[in-house]
Amino acid sequence: MHFLSLHSDRYWVGFRAGNILQVTLPMLVARGLAGFAEAGMAAIGVVLVTAATLIGAPTTLIDARNAQDVANRHAGPGFFWTDVLTPAQQAGLSWIRRNTPVTAVVQAHRLPELEDLDRQDWSVIQSVAGRRSATANAIPLLPEPENVERVARVHAMFTSESADAAHATAKSLGIEYLWIDQRDPFRSEFIERISARKDLFYAVFHEDSVYVIKIG
Repeated sequence: MHFLSLHSDRYWVGFRAGNILQVTLPMLVARGLAGFAEAGMAAIGVVLVTAATLIGAPTTLIDARNAQDVANRHAGPGFFWTDVLTPAQQAGLSWIRRNTPVTAVVQAHRLPELEDLDRQDWSVIQSVAGRRSATANAIPLLPEPENVERVARVHAMFTSESADAAHATAKSLGIEYLWIDQRDPFRSEFIERISARKDLFYAVFHEDSVYVIKIG
């Protein structure tokens, strides 16, 4: 939090400033309450905390309700408010949780430019399967040069005409499994290219349009 970089998109300034406030304000509030207690005015601290809690309660309750609202299937700004996973996707993610080490690196296709594929499900592997990825177009993060370069390499891996080249890229990035589902526009071509190279890529899970591919 204390070593941040900001680029030309000015809305990141407020976003990152809010992150810093979330970290620092609780400490300042705690110090203020301790000061009231040391001065023999603990009751004032209790009144202030109670008032702040009552004032903030409506917003907190609304946010808690909205965060659990999976019935809202409408489109948001570039993504849907509820990310719906098909039964096949859920089964594939469950397979990863049950059958791969917690340290496994599972990579989905990422696009060089932030598009709908990334806006909607950039953290499905991390959030649902509980596994790391070599890279992702993480919406809340700034586009660091190293990550931009890794995303480009992952895209090249999924679109490469050579199975050997794709395998070499996966190995160099430390990728152990690939995640492929119906959202990937390059799915069919990639599966066709690697299907004859089971020495390099082999499917450990397949249901409908969802594949988990082990890197050989």
